[in-house]
Amino acid sequence: GPGAPQLDGRPVDPRLLVTLGGLLLVSAAVWLSYASVGPLGFGEEFHLSKTQIGFVFSAFAYPYLVFQIIGGWVSDRFGTRRTLIACSFIWAAATVLTGFAGGLASLLIARVLLGLGEGATAAGDSSSAATTMSPEQMDQAMKDSITAFPAKTEGLGAQLLAPTILPD
Repeated sequence: GPGAPQLDGRPVDPRLLVTLGGLLLVSAAVWLSYASVGPLGFGEEFHLSKTQIGFVFSAFAYPYLVFQIIGGWVSDRFGTRRTLIACSFIWAAATVLTGFAGGLASLLIARVLLGLGEGATAAGDSSSAATTMSPEQMDQAMKDSITAFPAKTEGLGAQLLAPTILPD
């Protein structure tokens, strides 16, 4: 019908969307299970309370959220290339600092920097794709990202299944 979902101008079977959505939820559940166990290791190593572990996670999340918006403005103002180069250096520095962290304060600093670098990178990536890719290339990139997301979240089933059910 006229309201049916489409991909490349062709109708998409709603069962496909439900299947992909279900696989995405399974992948997210797997990722969340890792995220819930991960703090046990570094929390014990740094002698952190559960509240302090929450601060460490939040030290990444809030700058990440804010810098997705600010990163878009920075990318528009100074150019995508400069933004992505600066973000790469911030991200790399945060990664190195995380390895040298000796306690709560240094972990918080590293995580804030990581949030800044990663948040602005997301906006720069989107801006770069929008200005350098044709609509057909963007379409393929979206298909590739749908296929790649489960790989990042350990969802092997979706990774193997998506190429067989997505139209070319």
